[in-house]
Amino acid sequence: MRIVVTSQRFQCLDRSLLFHVGIDPASVRIMVVKSTVHFRSAFDSIAEETLVVNSPGSNPCRHLDLDYQRLRPGVRLEPGGPPHAAQL
Repeated sequence: MRIVVTSQRFQCLDRSLLFHVGIDPASVRIMVVKSTVHFRSAFDSIAEETLVVNSPGSNPCRHLDLDYQRLRPGVRLEPGGPPHAAQL
């Protein structure tokens, strides 16, 4: 098991971070990346399966769970999801 921890907070946007510390992402069986959705463009092509976990924090992966107060009609809360309809 190898764990990479950084002193600065940032998203794991591409595989170069892992190559820099000697890890080839395509060669590992299981990889966990703490990120919202930015990791997908770099890792979906080498992943057999992607599991998204909704963890607590200021920006959850599942925007349907947020309590919106004045969301305008037509906004999609998830990729490819239905457009939001105004509630009366």
